[in-house]
Amino acid sequence: MKSPRELLQRRRYWTPLFLRIYLDHVEEIRFQDPQTGLKLAQVAPQLAFLVPEDAGANGRREHRENLVRAHAVLAGAYRVAGRDIAAESEYELAVKIADSGDFSPVARADLNLRRATLGRRDSLTRQQRASKALDLVDAAETTYRTAKDRRRLAEAHAVRGYVLNEAEQFTAAIPYHGKALTQALRLRQTKSADPADGAALARVVKSARVNLAYAVSQAPGMGFAATALSHINAAKCELRGRRDSLTRHLLQWTEGIVYLKLYQPDRAETRYRLARRGFVRLDLPWEIALVSLDLAALYRAGERWKELEDLAADTFGRFRELAADFEAIAALSLWVDAVEARRGVKAAIAGAREVVIARMTRP
Repeated sequence: MKSPRELLQRRRYWTPLFLRIYLDHVEEIRFQDPQTGLKLAQVAPQLAFLVPEDAGANGRREHRENLVRAHAVLAGAYRVAGRDIAAESEYELAVKIADSGDFSPVARADLNLRRATLGRRDSLTRQQRASKALDLVDAAETTYRTAKDRRRLAEAHAVRGYVLNEAEQFTAAIPYHGKALTQALRLRQTKSADPADGAALARVVKSARVNLAYAVSQAPGMGFAATALSHINAAKCELRGRRDSLTRHLLQWTEGIVYLKLYQPDRAETRYRLARRGFVRLDLPWEIALVSLDLAALYRAGERWKELEDLAADTFGRFRELAADFEAIAALSLWVDAVEARRGVKAAIAGAREVVIARMTRP
């Protein structure tokens, strides 16, 4: 593919068909290499603006919808790369454009479905975020049912499952992931399926498999462990050999969670380390910090104090930079445990006091 900037300089790329293919490519690559996906997405709004507007009301509406989708894709790329403030800004801009004139109900439902996945670290509680997101999903599903759009309905089920995962309602999420996966696979096998839906259906299948594996791994009880591993293996097959992608590293992380449930800490540690190494290569600060917290908890359970002290200190610093106070406190607690075990209670209390003071005086 040409460099992103070159696309803006050549008129032969300023067509609705190329724009749709380009946005589909960006949505695919951002889950393989988030930083590359972000670079490609950053020119999407400009490219959409350059696509000539056809005459008449339909032409103006199509042009506006292309602009909205381009900004929403850029917002999603920011979201995957861990830049939540920039993602919110792009979504707000997309909403303003959508509200500035005629906009089809299905396109508005698509935007609402994307907005439902936004918001991981803000002033709202996890349940408040889930409630707002589920309202958006409900509205989108109503529109898709009216339009009899089965592909988009499958996407909506996948997003609902994702939102429930984020709210830690894993048992409730499992049926929606399963429904999304089943419907998407069935549509892919239908002869009458629109070829233009192929890329979207492939994304639904991958997303549903990954999030289903995670939901099953987190569900209470031991009975789901084997099921989770089977979903993880199926999701790996969907990647078709991509060794270094965000999706693969998320699966490794989930696999570690499952092995820990199966009382196999060595295997769990190996998967956590692989996932962490991959997140570092992809430069994803939030994922690095979270998997580090899981790895630190594993060290705590094994009373590996020196390794715990080093990792918990690094993890605390990462969460401080992300302004994630709740997670930072969890990392600090693990660090205090390690220092207390190695140097005594007084050293742990003094060290924790210094760290808290430094946190309170941070600009």
